Amino acid sequence: MGQKQDLSALTDPPPLTSISGPTSSVTVHSSSSVSDDHIFLLDGDFGDFAEENPSLTLIGKVLGSRPYRHQAVFEALPAAWNFSYGGEIVPFDKDLFLFRFLHALDLFNVLKDFPWTVARNLLSLDHWSPNQDWSFSSFQILVQFHDLPLEALHRSVASRLVSKVGQPSQITLIEGLFQGQRIQFLRARVTLEVVVPLRSFLTIQIHSE
Repeated sequence: MGQKQDLSALTDPPPLTSISGPTSSVTVHSSSSVSDDHIFLLDGDFGDFAEENPSLTLIGKVLGSRPYRHQAVFEALPAAWNFSYGGEIVPFDKDLFLFRFLHALDLFNVLKDFPWTVARNLLSLDHWSPNQDWSFSSFQILVQFHDLPLEALHRSVASRLVSKVGQPSQITLIEGLFQGQRIQFLRARVTLEVVVPLRSFLTIQIHSE
């Protein structure tokens, strides 16, 4: 089993409180007040949630040219996210959806496991803002860096290396044994610009005296 060493210079997300509670999968049912293809509610008591706490609300935009059905958002995403406490998905505008969570733990897990796709289109997520100043111009993704020289595993060097791909928020050194083979690589969570093509490799030049 591999071991993880966090090389991130940034602090982890603030601790969540009151995370104990039901862990069974939620069920999905359609709302009777609107078309079945336009809104689905996840079981949960939204009486106290009428104020729509912005800290528990995400706005998402489906980016891409592939056709998709609203059903893919209302059914496939909740199944993948496996909410523990319930939530609500509401259409907001063309390709825009509101995701309201009953608990910060579910929201945190959704962001932690990003990116998400809808029918092979990227779902860009952002925190709700009453000013509606979302750009959806970037997204986060986990990137692995293999076949690195030992010099690149130092914290300062690793940070500069990862920055060649995107803006890093966390860098982790993974090392150990996997299927009898020794493994050692960097895994980084980086923010990438949507319009910038992904890099498949980097060339490292080591200058010697």
